[in-house]
Amino acid sequence: MRVLITGARAPVALEWATMCMHHGHEVILTDSLKKPLGSFLRGIESYIPTASPRFAFPTYQQQILKIITQMRIDIVIPTCEEVYYLAHVAKQCPEVDFFLPNVGLLNALHNKLTVFEQLQGLPEITLPKTRLVADKSEIEINKRTVLKPVYSRFGGQVIRDVTTQSISAATISPLYPWVQQQKIHGTPVCNYAIFEHGDLKAHQAYVPKYCVNGSAASAFQPISCERLDTFIAAFGKRHTYHGQVSFDFIKSQDELYVIECNPRATSGLHLLSSRCNQLLPNMEFTSPSKQRLHHLGPITLIAEGGLSLFKARTWQDWWSGVNVMQQHNLPAGSQIRSMFELLRLARQNKTKWSDASTVDIEWNGEALNS
Repeated sequence: MRVLITGARAPVALEWATMCMHHGHEVILTDSLKKPLGSFLRGIESYIPTASPRFAFPTYQQQILKIITQMRIDIVIPTCEEVYYLAHVAKQCPEVDFFLPNVGLLNALHNKLTVFEQLQGLPEITLPKTRLVADKSEIEINKRTVLKPVYSRFGGQVIRDVTTQSISAATISPLYPWVQQQKIHGTPVCNYAIFEHGDLKAHQAYVPKYCVNGSAASAFQPISCERLDTFIAAFGKRHTYHGQVSFDFIKSQDELYVIECNPRATSGLHLLSSRCNQLLPNMEFTSPSKQRLHHLGPITLIAEGGLSLFKARTWQDWWSGVNVMQQHNLPAGSQIRSMFELLRLARQNKTKWSDASTVDIEWNGEALNS
């Protein structure tokens, strides 16, 4: 099969590309960056840059449709937030398999309020009390709650201590709503799953470690959790889910609280790739034989600040874990080159590096005009 993998900046794009090539498929990568990480990957047929889906969606849509036609694409696998734009592009070419759910479900899961409507009544999980806030006057000053935008990522905007002072700089309006949510104390847990039209093909739960902004993990400790196995199977069956999905949880005492959903690829894929026996179509994955921590390379050493370099635990995890970046045999200097492009993007948009990694591809509820 001929496979188009989007979001070539993401380590999970490398993982998908490597898996596809290993199973004999021809891989084309695309992104709105000039030289993202995936563009350096050996063995791909080509890398094709596009316009930004966020800032130039009509052009992006035309370019993706052109790539699909000219490169004779059989399946499109999104990896990052461009998935929300590709769901609209998918309507234009039903003959191609877009590995994602329908637009309505995708948008509902991305929204940090409506996601809970999609999960009501599913087994083994608890939903935290959550309400919409469209104006600062609607905020309840309550340190037992957290605030976050309805559309947000990486935890950078979360207000974890809701006080008059902490909310003073927040921009909240009907056009930019937030949610106020019950604060849950406990252990963070994540999961990642792959479905083909409601059929669960692979699932992995893991504990996120070495987190940037206290949220975006750079290392992943796989765990077994029958309760999450039960939940995710029921979720996929209810929605006849197609594509990739992940959830963030907090385990508090005996409750598994769902915090949010990412209906796209996440780093959980790194824990599954070596177990893939068959890929596209009718994927098959084996059960895990050994649960080893995986990490994203050097960023893991400094994710929690420079002092991490002086902690024995950091180095122990580094040496004993699997460095997923080393597995792809990238040319020397490629990671640095791709990082510098993101740093330039951060300067252009006057934002932090972590925010710059999605600034040109993220979707925050805006209407799309094709």
